[in-house]
Amino acid sequence: MEEKKGLTKTQSWILGCGLFFIIGIVAICSVAVVSLFANKSVRENEKVIGGSGNEKIGVIRISGVLSEDEGGLLIASSAISSVCLRQELESLAQDPDLKAIILRINSPGGSAVESEELYQAVVNFKKSGKIVVSSLGDTAASGGYYVALSADEIIASQATITGSLGAIAEITNLSGLYEKLGLQAEVYKTGTEKDIFSQTRERTDEEKEIIQKVIDDSFQLFLERIAERRKMEINEVKKMADGRIYSGQQALDLKLIDKLGNYEDAVSEAKRLAGIEEAKLVEYTSEPTIWDFILQLSSQKFNPLLKSLENLDLTSGFKIRYLLSP
Repeated sequence: MEEKKGLTKTQSWILGCGLFFIIGIVAICSVAVVSLFANKSVRENEKVIGGSGNEKIGVIRISGVLSEDEGGLLIASSAISSVCLRQELESLAQDPDLKAIILRINSPGGSAVESEELYQAVVNFKKSGKIVVSSLGDTAASGGYYVALSADEIIASQATITGSLGAIAEITNLSGLYEKLGLQAEVYKTGTEKDIFSQTRERTDEEKEIIQKVIDDSFQLFLERIAERRKMEINEVKKMADGRIYSGQQALDLKLIDKLGNYEDAVSEAKRLAGIEEAKLVEYTSEPTIWDFILQLSSQKFNPLLKSLENLDLTSGFKIRYLLSP
Protein backbone atom coordinates (compact mmCIF):
# COMPACT_ATOMS: atom_id res chain seq x y z
CA MET A 1 0.00 0.00 0.00
CA GLU A 2 1.29 3.40 -0.99
CA GLU A 3 1.93 5.71 2.00
CA LYS A 4 0.09 9.05 1.88
CA LYS A 5 2.35 12.07 2.01
CA GLY A 6 1.54 15.22 3.94
CA LEU A 7 1.88 18.80 2.75
CA THR A 8 5.33 20.10 2.03
CA LYS A 9 6.69 23.06 4.00
CA THR A 10 6.12 25.34 1.01
CA GLN A 11 2.54 24.19 0.59
CA SER A 12 1.88 24.64 4.32
CA TRP A 13 3.35 28.14 4.21
CA ILE A 14 1.19 29.11 1.23
CA LEU A 15 -1.94 27.65 2.87
CA GLY A 16 -1.22 29.48 6.12
CA CYS A 17 -0.72 32.80 4.35
CA GLY A 18 -3.94 32.27 2.42
CA LEU A 19 -5.94 31.55 5.56
CA PHE A 20 -4.38 34.56 7.31
CA PHE A 21 -5.28 36.76 4.33
CA ILE A 22 -8.89 35.53 4.30
CA ILE A 23 -9.28 36.01 8.07
CA GLY A 24 -7.86 39.54 7.76
CA ILE A 25 -10.30 40.46 4.98
CA VAL A 26 -13.24 39.07 6.99
CA ALA A 27 -12.15 41.01 10.09
CA ILE A 28 -11.79 44.28 8.16
CA CYS A 29 -15.20 43.83 6.53
CA SER A 30 -16.79 43.02 9.90
CA VAL A 31 -15.37 46.16 11.50
CA ALA A 32 -16.48 48.25 8.53
CA VAL A 33 -20.03 46.90 8.70
CA VAL A 34 -20.30 47.43 12.46
CA SER A 35 -18.84 50.93 12.17
CA LEU A 36 -21.30 51.75 9.44
CA PHE A 37 -24.25 50.90 11.67
CA ALA A 38 -22.73 52.24 14.87
CA ASN A 39 -21.94 55.64 13.33
CA LYS A 40 -24.82 56.06 10.92
CA SER A 41 -26.12 59.56 10.32
CA VAL A 42 -29.35 60.79 11.86
CA ARG A 43 -31.14 60.81 8.52
CA GLU A 44 -31.25 57.74 6.29
CA ASN A 45 -34.81 58.15 5.08
CA GLU A 46 -37.88 60.29 5.45
CA LYS A 47 -40.82 58.67 7.20
CA VAL A 48 -44.30 60.22 6.98
CA ILE A 49 -45.95 59.99 10.41
CA GLY A 50 -49.04 62.12 9.82
CA GLY A 51 -50.73 64.94 7.94
CA SER A 52 -51.05 65.47 4.21
CA GLY A 53 -50.12 67.88 1.44
CA ASN A 54 -46.99 68.82 -0.47
CA GLU A 55 -45.47 70.96 2.25
CA LYS A 56 -43.67 69.32 5.15
CA ILE A 57 -42.88 69.79 8.81
CA GLY A 58 -39.91 67.76 10.00
CA VAL A 59 -39.42 66.15 13.39
CA ILE A 60 -35.95 65.64 14.86
CA ARG A 61 -35.60 63.93 18.24
CA ILE A 62 -32.82 64.93 20.62
CA SER A 63 -32.73 62.34 23.39
CA GLY A 64 -30.40 61.16 26.12
CA VAL A 65 -27.25 62.68 27.56
CA LEU A 66 -25.56 65.10 25.15
CA SER A 67 -22.06 63.80 24.52
CA GLU A 68 -19.46 64.28 21.84
CA ASP A 69 -18.34 60.67 22.26
CA GLU A 70 -19.13 58.58 19.17
CA GLY A 71 -19.30 55.35 21.15
CA GLY A 72 -17.54 52.05 20.52
CA LEU A 73 -18.56 48.85 18.81
CA LEU A 74 -20.52 47.55 21.79
CA ILE A 75 -22.06 50.71 23.18
CA ALA A 76 -25.24 52.06 21.61
CA SER A 77 -26.09 55.68 22.38
CA SER A 78 -29.48 57.34 22.07
CA ALA A 79 -27.88 60.76 22.00
CA ILE A 80 -27.74 62.71 18.77
CA SER A 81 -24.33 64.17 17.92
CA SER A 82 -23.80 67.75 16.78
CA VAL A 83 -21.94 66.49 13.70
CA CYS A 84 -24.91 64.37 12.60
CA LEU A 85 -27.41 67.12 13.37
CA ARG A 86 -25.41 69.74 11.49
CA GLN A 87 -25.17 67.51 8.42
CA GLU A 88 -28.87 66.72 8.65
CA LEU A 89 -29.90 70.36 8.95
CA GLU A 90 -27.61 71.44 6.11
CA SER A 91 -29.44 68.95 3.90
CA LEU A 92 -32.89 69.95 5.14
CA ALA A 93 -32.17 73.63 4.54
CA GLN A 94 -32.10 72.85 0.80
CA ASP A 95 -35.55 71.19 0.81
CA PRO A 96 -38.05 73.72 -0.64
CA ASP A 97 -41.05 71.73 0.61
CA LEU A 98 -39.86 71.74 4.22
CA LYS A 99 -41.33 74.75 6.02
CA ALA A 100 -40.48 74.02 9.66
CA ILE A 101 -38.91 71.52 12.01
CA ILE A 102 -39.84 70.45 15.52
CA LEU A 103 -37.06 69.62 17.95
CA ARG A 104 -38.54 67.02 20.28
CA ILE A 105 -36.17 67.26 23.24
CA ASN A 106 -35.98 64.72 26.04
CA SER A 107 -32.57 65.25 27.62
CA PRO A 108 -31.04 66.12 31.00
CA GLY A 109 -28.25 67.90 29.14
CA GLY A 110 -24.61 66.87 29.05
CA SER A 111 -21.39 68.21 27.57
CA ALA A 112 -21.20 72.01 27.57
CA VAL A 113 -19.36 71.93 24.24
CA GLU A 114 -21.91 69.59 22.65
CA SER A 115 -24.80 71.74 23.95
CA GLU A 116 -23.29 74.84 22.34
CA GLU A 117 -22.57 73.07 19.04
CA LEU A 118 -26.10 71.66 18.83
CA TYR A 119 -27.40 75.15 19.56
CA GLN A 120 -25.26 76.67 16.80
CA ALA A 121 -26.30 73.97 14.32
CA VAL A 122 -29.95 74.99 14.73
CA VAL A 123 -29.17 78.72 14.64
CA ASN A 124 -27.33 78.26 11.33
CA PHE A 125 -30.23 76.22 9.93
CA LYS A 126 -32.65 79.06 10.70
CA LYS A 127 -30.73 81.29 8.28
CA SER A 128 -32.54 79.35 5.54
CA GLY A 129 -35.75 81.08 6.65
CA LYS A 130 -37.39 77.94 8.00
CA ILE A 131 -39.20 77.84 11.35
CA VAL A 132 -37.97 75.87 14.38
CA VAL A 133 -40.15 74.94 17.36
CA SER A 134 -38.79 73.21 20.48
CA SER A 135 -41.17 70.71 22.05
CA LEU A 136 -39.97 69.70 25.51
CA GLY A 137 -40.68 66.14 26.64
CA ASP A 138 -40.41 64.57 30.09
CA THR A 139 -37.07 66.25 30.80
CA ALA A 140 -35.38 69.10 28.98
CA ALA A 141 -33.05 70.50 31.59
CA SER A 142 -29.68 72.23 31.64
CA GLY A 143 -28.04 71.44 28.26
CA GLY A 144 -31.38 70.11 27.00
CA TYR A 145 -32.91 73.53 27.66
CA TYR A 146 -29.79 75.20 26.22
CA VAL A 147 -30.45 73.50 22.87
CA ALA A 148 -34.17 74.40 23.05
CA LEU A 149 -33.18 78.08 23.22
CA SER A 150 -32.16 77.96 19.55
CA ALA A 151 -35.79 77.65 18.41
CA ASP A 152 -38.24 80.39 17.42
CA GLU A 153 -40.62 79.16 20.11
CA ILE A 154 -40.46 76.79 23.09
CA ILE A 155 -43.44 74.69 24.17
CA ALA A 156 -43.51 72.43 27.22
CA SER A 157 -45.99 70.30 29.10
CA GLN A 158 -47.01 71.28 32.61
CA ALA A 159 -45.30 68.08 33.78
CA THR A 160 -42.03 68.75 31.94
CA ILE A 161 -38.93 68.98 34.13
CA THR A 162 -36.72 71.81 32.94
CA GLY A 163 -34.41 74.40 34.44
CA SER A 164 -31.25 73.19 36.22
CA LEU A 165 -29.58 76.20 34.63
CA GLY A 166 -25.88 76.09 35.32
CA ALA A 167 -22.55 74.35 34.81
CA ILE A 168 -20.99 71.50 36.76
CA ALA A 169 -17.75 69.51 36.79
CA GLU A 170 -16.41 66.81 39.11
CA ILE A 171 -13.00 65.47 40.08
CA THR A 172 -12.82 62.25 42.05
CA ASN A 173 -10.27 62.41 44.87
CA LEU A 174 -8.82 58.91 45.34
CA SER A 175 -6.11 59.89 47.82
CA GLY A 176 -7.89 58.11 50.70
CA LEU A 177 -8.14 54.91 48.67
CA TYR A 178 -4.47 55.17 47.70
CA GLU A 179 -3.54 55.53 51.34
CA LYS A 180 -5.55 52.44 52.36
CA LEU A 181 -3.95 50.40 49.58
CA GLY A 182 -0.47 51.64 50.40
CA LEU A 183 -0.10 53.31 47.01
CA GLN A 184 1.73 56.55 46.33
CA ALA A 185 1.82 58.48 43.06
CA GLU A 186 5.07 59.98 41.81
CA VAL A 187 4.47 63.00 39.57
CA TYR A 188 7.08 64.71 37.41
CA LYS A 189 5.80 67.90 35.81
CA THR A 190 6.92 71.05 34.01
CA GLY A 191 4.61 73.52 35.76
CA THR A 192 2.99 73.89 39.16
CA GLU A 193 -0.53 73.44 37.76
CA LYS A 194 0.21 70.68 35.23
CA ASP A 195 -1.43 68.01 37.41
CA ILE A 196 -4.33 70.19 38.50
CA PHE A 197 -6.82 67.36 37.78
CA SER A 198 -4.83 64.68 39.59
CA GLN A 199 -7.06 62.16 41.38
CA THR A 200 -4.36 61.21 43.87
CA ARG A 201 -4.49 64.40 45.93
CA GLU A 202 -6.70 67.31 46.95
CA ARG A 203 -6.76 70.58 45.07
CA THR A 204 -4.98 73.59 46.58
CA ASP A 205 -6.96 76.78 47.18
CA GLU A 206 -5.25 78.36 44.18
CA GLU A 207 -6.18 75.40 41.97
CA LYS A 208 -9.80 75.48 43.14
CA GLU A 209 -9.94 79.14 42.16
CA ILE A 210 -8.52 78.39 38.68
CA ILE A 211 -11.09 75.64 38.08
CA GLN A 212 -13.97 77.74 39.42
CA LYS A 213 -13.10 80.57 37.01
CA VAL A 214 -13.30 78.16 34.07
CA ILE A 215 -16.69 76.89 35.30
CA ASP A 216 -17.86 80.48 35.75
CA ASP A 217 -16.97 81.29 32.11
CA SER A 218 -19.12 78.39 30.88
CA PHE A 219 -21.91 79.50 33.19
CA GLN A 220 -21.66 83.05 31.86
CA LEU A 221 -22.13 81.79 28.29
CA PHE A 222 -25.27 79.93 29.41
CA LEU A 223 -26.61 83.09 31.05
CA GLU A 224 -25.91 85.13 27.92
CA ARG A 225 -27.71 82.63 25.69
CA ILE A 226 -30.80 82.73 27.93
CA ALA A 227 -30.75 86.53 28.18
CA GLU A 228 -30.38 86.90 24.41
CA ARG A 229 -33.02 84.39 23.36
CA ARG A 230 -35.57 85.11 26.11
CA LYS A 231 -35.03 88.88 26.00
CA MET A 232 -34.06 89.22 29.64
CA GLU A 233 -31.41 91.06 31.62
CA ILE A 234 -28.44 89.00 32.82
CA ASN A 235 -29.19 89.82 36.47
CA GLU A 236 -32.76 88.65 35.99
CA VAL A 237 -31.52 85.34 34.58
CA LYS A 238 -29.00 84.89 37.41
CA LYS A 239 -31.77 84.94 40.00
CA MET A 240 -33.34 81.82 38.52
CA ALA A 241 -30.08 80.08 37.50
CA ASP A 242 -29.11 78.54 40.82
CA GLY A 243 -29.39 74.97 39.50
CA ARG A 244 -32.93 74.28 40.69
CA ILE A 245 -35.44 72.47 38.48
CA TYR A 246 -38.73 73.94 37.27
CA SER A 247 -42.03 72.49 36.15
CA GLY A 248 -43.47 73.56 32.82
CA GLN A 249 -45.84 75.96 34.59
CA GLN A 250 -43.01 77.49 36.62
CA ALA A 251 -40.92 77.86 33.46
CA LEU A 252 -43.80 79.69 31.79
CA ASP A 253 -44.18 82.03 34.77
CA LEU A 254 -40.44 82.76 34.59
CA LYS A 255 -40.65 83.35 30.81
CA LEU A 256 -38.25 80.50 30.09
CA ILE A 257 -40.78 79.02 27.65
CA ASP A 258 -43.48 80.55 25.44
CA LYS A 259 -46.46 78.25 25.88
CA LEU A 260 -47.76 75.18 27.65
CA GLY A 261 -48.80 72.36 25.36
CA ASN A 262 -48.14 68.87 24.11
CA TYR A 263 -46.49 67.50 20.99
CA GLU A 264 -49.61 68.11 18.87
CA ASP A 265 -49.70 71.73 20.04
CA ALA A 266 -46.12 72.12 18.87
CA VAL A 267 -47.13 70.84 15.42
CA SER A 268 -49.99 73.33 15.26
CA GLU A 269 -47.70 76.15 16.34
CA ALA A 270 -45.13 75.22 13.70
CA LYS A 271 -47.84 75.43 11.03
CA ARG A 272 -49.00 78.80 12.32
CA LEU A 273 -45.52 80.29 12.41
CA ALA A 274 -44.74 78.90 8.95
CA GLY A 275 -48.02 80.30 7.56
CA ILE A 276 -49.37 76.98 6.31
CA GLU A 277 -52.64 75.14 7.00
CA GLU A 278 -51.81 71.60 5.89
CA ALA A 279 -48.52 69.75 5.90
CA LYS A 280 -47.10 66.26 6.02
CA LEU A 281 -45.41 65.49 9.32
CA VAL A 282 -42.17 63.64 8.57
CA GLU A 283 -39.55 62.18 10.84
CA TYR A 284 -35.95 61.78 9.78
CA THR A 285 -34.82 58.44 11.12
CA SER A 286 -33.78 54.97 10.03
CA GLU A 287 -35.52 51.67 10.44
CA PRO A 288 -33.96 49.53 13.20
CA THR A 289 -31.61 46.83 11.98
CA ILE A 290 -30.30 43.65 13.57
CA TRP A 291 -27.19 45.60 14.50
CA ASP A 292 -29.30 48.22 16.29
CA PHE A 293 -30.87 45.41 18.30
CA ILE A 294 -27.49 43.91 19.19
CA LEU A 295 -26.03 47.30 20.10
CA GLN A 296 -29.02 48.12 22.26
CA LEU A 297 -28.68 44.85 24.19
CA SER A 298 -24.99 45.58 24.68
CA SER A 299 -25.81 49.08 25.85
CA GLN A 300 -28.30 47.83 28.43
CA LYS A 301 -25.77 45.34 29.77
CA PHE A 302 -22.65 47.48 29.90
CA ASN A 303 -23.73 51.12 30.03
CA PRO A 304 -24.63 51.26 33.77
CA LEU A 305 -21.06 50.33 34.66
CA LEU A 306 -19.55 52.68 32.10
CA LYS A 307 -21.79 55.55 33.19
CA SER A 308 -20.73 54.99 36.80
CA LEU A 309 -17.09 55.12 35.77
CA GLU A 310 -17.74 58.23 33.69
CA ASN A 311 -19.35 59.98 36.64
CA LEU A 312 -16.21 59.18 38.62
CA ASP A 313 -14.14 60.70 35.79
CA LEU A 314 -11.95 57.59 35.74
CA THR A 315 -12.38 57.10 31.99
CA SER A 316 -13.63 60.40 30.62
CA GLY A 317 -11.41 62.95 32.35
CA PHE A 318 -12.41 66.44 33.46
CA LYS A 319 -15.43 67.79 31.62
CA ILE A 320 -17.68 70.80 32.08
CA ARG A 321 -21.31 69.85 31.73
CA TYR A 322 -24.65 71.57 31.47
CA LEU A 323 -26.24 68.58 33.14
CA LEU A 324 -29.08 67.77 35.54
CA SER A 325 -26.71 65.84 37.78
CA PRO A 326 -28.00 62.65 39.42
